[in-house]
Amino acid sequence: LLAQKYFPSHFLAKICGKIANCKIRWIKNLLIKFYIGIHKINLDNTEHSDINYYTCLNDFFIRRLKPGSRPIDPSHNMAVNPCDGTIDQLGNVQDYAFLQAKGISYSLQAILGNQRLSEYFKDGTFITFFLSPKDYHRIHMPLDGTLLKMILVPGETNSVEPFSVKTTKNLYSRNERLILFFETDFGIMALVLIGGIVVNSIHTVWAGGVNENHYKKIQEWDYKDKKVNFRKGEEIAHFQLGSTAILLMEKGQLNLLPSLKKGLHVQYGSALGKGKGGQVLTVDQSIFIGQQSRLDPFLDSE
Repeated sequence: LLAQKYFPSHFLAKICGKIANCKIRWIKNLLIKFYIGIHKINLDNTEHSDINYYTCLNDFFIRRLKPGSRPIDPSHNMAVNPCDGTIDQLGNVQDYAFLQAKGISYSLQAILGNQRLSEYFKDGTFITFFLSPKDYHRIHMPLDGTLLKMILVPGETNSVEPFSVKTTKNLYSRNERLILFFETDFGIMALVLIGGIVVNSIHTVWAGGVNENHYKKIQEWDYKDKKVNFRKGEEIAHFQLGSTAILLMEKGQLNLLPSLKKGLHVQYGSALGKGKGGQVLTVDQSIFIGQQSRLDPFLDSE
């Protein structure tokens, strides 16, 4: 946080990125050992616990877990947590805004970078996850879903530590972020992946390092007709160093479990909330049939 005060955030991200990507064996091993020690990382569930396996600190940072170490809740009407992290805030969107911290709220348009698409989440449900340096940093699907659109909003890379969120005005809407929109059995879902102070890349499984071209303007990619489908629990993205994720659901489509509280640490695959009852569709069915009018904003959302 002190460095952030005196140096530009992108400069810090670039320097940290170079250090984290250093592949000189003795240096990267020293960095990994230091990182494990300072953050007290438990490697019991890590697929590869030998640090010699990793090519650099960034490679260790996006380490995979052992298969089966995060059981996916099998209930069809149950959404699951998309990541390992601490719940920073949760609740209902009030009209077009949600409260993140005492006296600090964000408008949907400011977060999503798109007014028409923010209409889907008016009075909806949200939950914010803070991924600390010791957490597993891959993002997974909370539900079966079909990718509709991806939006990259260029911005700063300020710290997203809880203290910064409470004290920095408009932090989330100032930071660089990637917004993913999906059609699910429970309506439209958005996942907002927000970069932190040393996040130098956000990767998706279908497009790679999305922000590595250093765009200056908002970028949008349409996937509505490309049939990019995912099952609940499948990996969809990862951060290279720190960050925050926000999940948004439409009004009345997801009831968060009462056991979820601010400050609770959760693991991906564990139960998040129950979806609205009624007819259940599967990803393999055409979820767009008879719903063209509802998807119009994804046809022309600029």
